[in-house]
Amino acid sequence: MASSYRRSSQSFANYIVGSGLVVLAALLFFLTDDRALNDYEGGLDANEQAVLFSTGSLTALLLHKGFVALKRRLELF
Repeated sequence: MASSYRRSSQSFANYIVGSGLVVLAALLFFLTDDRALNDYEGGLDANEQAVLFSTGSLTALLLHKGFVALKRRLELF
């Protein structure tokens, strides 16, 4: 059974750039300022964090699946 996945010559470069952006974002977030806020001083309580994280994760998943489906349907990329 042949795979329909086509390996691009730029796939390794894309992997490196994507991984670098993830590491850079984490470093910028944690090394720029103190992030410890109590929930009564303006921070988020655990319930709000869980809802926002779940919503963000689901949104990212749906957007990714949507773009992949659009890419396969239109064959633009």
